[in-house]
Amino acid sequence: MQTWMILLGWILFAGTHIGLSTQNIRSGLTTRMGEKGFQGFYSLIALVTFAFLIAAFYFTKSTGERFLAAGSDHPAAVYICNILMLFAFILLFSGFTDRTPMGMVPTEAKARGIIRITRHPMNMAFALFGLAHLLTNRFAADWFFYSGFVLYGYLGSYHQDRKKMRTAGQPLADFVTETSILPFGAVISGRQPFKPGEISKIGLLLGIIVAIIVRILHPSV
Repeated sequence: MQTWMILLGWILFAGTHIGLSTQNIRSGLTTRMGEKGFQGFYSLIALVTFAFLIAAFYFTKSTGERFLAAGSDHPAAVYICNILMLFAFILLFSGFTDRTPMGMVPTEAKARGIIRITRHPMNMAFALFGLAHLLTNRFAADWFFYSGFVLYGYLGSYHQDRKKMRTAGQPLADFVTETSILPFGAVISGRQPFKPGEISKIGLLLGIIVAIIVRILHPSV
């Protein structure tokens, strides 16, 4: 399988995932299928396109042209990768406990816990996963695959913000102004205080445990 199939996989997955969630398309399909019918259709399309993406990467990974000649084997790259993955898992699990108003489940437009760091913790978890693996992979197929997570994590968050802002009021607009998509963006700019004590202890503990397990099992996977 050729490297361009990975690019096609990302176009299909990201295109349908974002496209079907746009207001006009979603409302039209919901009218015909009903809310549950649309959710089932949406999930099926996401599953099929993501499976195609994974298959394209599996049959193409670590083959073809090298994207980088050196650097990915440097110990510093491995250490940074491990740190990014630890942070990614913390963001992922904390996103289940510190809910964001930018998610599917309605909640108060207020920054607290991990949301002070990023208003899209799950999307940024996938973006950091991609970034971490870009540091330690050098083949073109790997870069096509992992860079997609970085781009989709950010662009998907941006699209979600725009969609929510079109139907929300001033409280959500203020929330978007006071927070950031990129981790620590609002903290560095002074728009949010950094309060690590607010971060979910369960999310933090699960993130650390899963990161350690994945690190131990990774060489054999």
